[in-house]
Amino acid sequence: MPQLVAFNRKWSIGSDDFVYPGIGEIILRVIWITVVSAIFHLHKDTLDCHDGNLLHTYYIGLLSLLAISIVMTIIIVYVSMQGTITNCAARRKMSKLIYVKFAITFPELAWNIMGTYWAFGMSSGCEKHVVLTVKGVVLFGWVMGIVVLIGIAVVFDPLGAIHPRADGGQQHKDKDDMEISNSAKRVWETRCRILCCCVGCDENSKNAFSGVAEIMSNFFKGVDLVPTDVACGLILVNREQEREEYRLSSVRVEGSQRSQGQSSQDGQKQYLQRPLSSANVTPEPSTSTTQGITTPKPWMTIEMMAHYMKFAMASYGWPLYIFTHLMTGTCQLSSQCKCCACCMTANEIRDDNCCRCNTASIRKTTGVHQDDIIYASFHNKIYEVPFFVSIDRQRQSVVVSVRGTLSLRDVITDLTAECDSLGIDGLENCMAHRGMLLAAKYVQSTLDRLRILEQAFDNAQGARLVITGHSLGAGTAALLAILLKPKYPDLICFTFSPPGGLMSLSASQYCQEFMCSVVLGKDIIPRLGIHTMEDLKTRLLQAIHDTDSPKYKLLAHGAWQLICGLNEKDPEESALSSERPLLTSGSRVPSYCGNDDQNLERQTENGLRSALHEAQRHNEQCKITHPHMFPPGQILHIVEATKKVPCCGVPDYQAQWVTAEDFNKVLVSPKMFSDHFPDAVQRAIDQLNERDYTPILERQSSVINV
Repeated sequence: MPQLVAFNRKWSIGSDDFVYPGIGEIILRVIWITVVSAIFHLHKDTLDCHDGNLLHTYYIGLLSLLAISIVMTIIIVYVSMQGTITNCAARRKMSKLIYVKFAITFPELAWNIMGTYWAFGMSSGCEKHVVLTVKGVVLFGWVMGIVVLIGIAVVFDPLGAIHPRADGGQQHKDKDDMEISNSAKRVWETRCRILCCCVGCDENSKNAFSGVAEIMSNFFKGVDLVPTDVACGLILVNREQEREEYRLSSVRVEGSQRSQGQSSQDGQKQYLQRPLSSANVTPEPSTSTTQGITTPKPWMTIEMMAHYMKFAMASYGWPLYIFTHLMTGTCQLSSQCKCCACCMTANEIRDDNCCRCNTASIRKTTGVHQDDIIYASFHNKIYEVPFFVSIDRQRQSVVVSVRGTLSLRDVITDLTAECDSLGIDGLENCMAHRGMLLAAKYVQSTLDRLRILEQAFDNAQGARLVITGHSLGAGTAALLAILLKPKYPDLICFTFSPPGGLMSLSASQYCQEFMCSVVLGKDIIPRLGIHTMEDLKTRLLQAIHDTDSPKYKLLAHGAWQLICGLNEKDPEESALSSERPLLTSGSRVPSYCGNDDQNLERQTENGLRSALHEAQRHNEQCKITHPHMFPPGQILHIVEATKKVPCCGVPDYQAQWVTAEDFNKVLVSPKMFSDHFPDAVQRAIDQLNERDYTPILERQSSVINV
């Protein structure tokens, strides 16, 4: 940070972001110049064909330009490695180096055009292998040019040309801020429309795009960060959380040891002092308090969760089935598919593909018979999610399974995070996620209009209604269960990896009687909400403000941790290493800087401090203007039981009942996204089911934050 200023505009890249792209370019150009040199050396005696002198000049010029470009890139990489994220004074010449690098591209372009002209138009009479080598060289040059253009398009900031006026008073400043805010909102709306170009322009789409644009523009308002700054901030927050977690675990272990030692001494004293007549008396069982955790219902078992997780998985259709059965999935589904099924009439199946692959995956995953699939809709629009209704003969239930996020339309539904009233009788201030509430109402209206549940219960007398889903499907299923509760009072609901910003606390507690949620590890989605995102933004800016480490080192550490997971690293070593150079405090203006460098450093420091203060203020304001939202119902938290897991190995899991308030902070981790995948959740539940595991009811904070 801050954003690089070049060609009179800001770009979504920092002056310290050229290290790894530059190293990659150097490697490619070194290989390129080596190959071209070898070709020129081998064929220099065969360049006496038509216009061979032109080809000779082309090779000499190309080798010279490659050498100059390599030297220039080395200088850019060296300058980009200087300073820290916030200390950009050491990289103040980067814009001029970019101008020089850009100037070199013009003779490179001219030379490549000349080589193309000779290879594809003037090469008659030359040996075939000479012509082919020149064609290969010029084609590689054009490929490199296309890659550069794609990179420029990626780092292009549509708002980079907007510069606030330097003076004019508070009124002009407010006007500039309003102009920037409106422009940012228009940019996000355009991005949504481009990503969802096939959605259409109905009223729901327009409202959704506007709402998402409002949220995204407000979240990034006043933050002069580039994507790599955010990545480094997440790495720093992760290390800070690891250090805090290790300190808390050390305190708990020490306290436990002291408690056990004291209990042992007290026990020996009581044994020596007790009367002989009490030697055979059975002691009273101790009663443990759950500190706000409601005792789970008898049907909230690991076995039931494993069973209905299959239905939640089945709602994703054939893409997830193929993903979880990479080698055999196609062959297994082919036996269940029906060719040319689109020519057949089937009222219970809607918008499946021609071979009904989605319906086949439902049968294959759940084991239900075709006749027991009462209805399946794969129709997908904003606020309109796919779902299916089937009869579960094994558990004597009618299952409604709602699909999770699998398309950009679903993402827009996820991001429509404003609150609407839920309207539960007897409860006040019951709010719910707007996008998922609209999706739940869509499913409810479809069920009522087609009388799907009535038809299902006619075919399954005495069955119980069960609603389930994963991710977006979990949030929709939870709200659908609330909407259907008055009509079906004995229904139950299983939600897997539900969104954190789903409903208010009163609604979440109301659901505990009939709803069970499952969360795996450090899954980010059950912790994600407007409040937690504002808190994460504040912690991220604070971490960037406090660090003295260069960006390329932080990114290298984060990439290593993401790929290898640091599973074999001792937690104590990881925590101690996080205390060393990554998070420090104090002045970051180096003593060798001149006045201009110090002024630039102070401007960056003031800009970051201003953004941090604004984020803190907005975080406090958000607590007043937006209700705090939580995941639903009774929550089972599954965590890894062991810290050290072999690379690519499967960890041992344990589980504990927790409260919705325990998910009030985003835990940054390499597994924060992978723990959300439905196959990962299924593996964890199946492992617990195979071990006949009984979840822990007592509160143990060491488990909650693992």
